[in-house]
Amino acid sequence: MRSSMREKWINAMNVEIEALEANDVWTIEQRTPNA
Repeated sequence: MRSSMREKWINAMNVEIEALEANDVWTIEQRTPNA
């Protein structure tokens, strides 16, 4: 990423991911053999 806002964007995405994980928004499942 070459944007001048790169660091702020990365930080914002990390905060968002942490919030999703903290709120158990999703679970990681094993991939089915035919997927």
